[in-house]
Amino acid sequence: MPELWLPYGRLEVMAEVRDAQILRVLAPSPRPLEGGLLSGARCVALLEEGQGALAALRQARAGMRAYVPRGAQLARRICEEGGLELAELRWAKASFGGMSYARPLVEEGCVLINSFRPDPLYGYSSVGARLLRQEGGVPEGALERLERGPSLQAAPAEEAARALAEALQGLEVVEVVEGGAGPLGAFRGGALEAYLQARRLLHEAAFFTVDVRPRMVLASCGGHPWDRDAFEGLAALWNFAGALEQGAQVVLLCEAAEGLGSPAWEEALLSGPPARGYFKGAEHMALLRWLSGRATVILVSALPEALARRLGLRSARSLSDALGLLGPRARFYIVPYAACTVLSAT
Repeated sequence: MPELWLPYGRLEVMAEVRDAQILRVLAPSPRPLEGGLLSGARCVALLEEGQGALAALRQARAGMRAYVPRGAQLARRICEEGGLELAELRWAKASFGGMSYARPLVEEGCVLINSFRPDPLYGYSSVGARLLRQEGGVPEGALERLERGPSLQAAPAEEAARALAEALQGLEVVEVVEGGAGPLGAFRGGALEAYLQARRLLHEAAFFTVDVRPRMVLASCGGHPWDRDAFEGLAALWNFAGALEQGAQVVLLCEAAEGLGSPAWEEALLSGPPARGYFKGAEHMALLRWLSGRATVILVSALPEALARRLGLRSARSLSDALGLLGPRARFYIVPYAACTVLSAT
């Protein structure tokens, strides 16, 4: 039997499957980035360690200052190997349209490098969306709209992220469209211009349609950084949950070595969610409630089994154990980079 390898944290995990079990592998095809993305930039700021964003960072010239988030070990290694001057990326709170967002504290002429992929709340993880997420900037009523189920085309806060991008005059960004194993492309320019170009490419390269609603799906979030915690990892479910057949079974690989990723979410699980308003993790609670009774999600992760059960998920110790729960005759779609791949059904 062939060996199947899928991303899991910073590693890959293996299981043996029969060819007849694989219905289709759904994954974008990465391509090399064009050179000159950072030409003329005085400094750069990396917002996330996606594979594509890291590829863009490698284009920074020696001696350039690079702002990177705290704990971004891969980015720091690239900076050290490339002779870049390291600086920690810091933020200042600002407001826009009655919402809070984070303004990066960088010098003039700095180019922001951003990982662009689907986002259940803002539609896409554009620079505008990322700055709003940093400070919990969510429009009133957005959470209630999420209760209706997954729909990237009707993401409740996309217009807010787009409006902020339009308002960020003078800010230059590189939106790197992530494909999981590498970039699909990148666009440099103003925040709104780059957002619109990246959105178009993501739809062209990372959206897949199947003729029959999947009965079984084997999905990996795509490894680090998209499964570093449960908050990041469960975002991948939004990208294909709406395509599933009633009663479907899903195996989701999500290491979540850093736990839930949200103290507010943990408190909501223990004591119940607040009466109103958004908290980090609320969108995933809405999705898991929507999925209850529609699909079974088997989670392969580092989360304690009791916590997985509290989330409404079934737990498995390994990929092989999870496939054993599906049974020897299981036939499934494979989505190796689910955080960057959107699946729909006709």
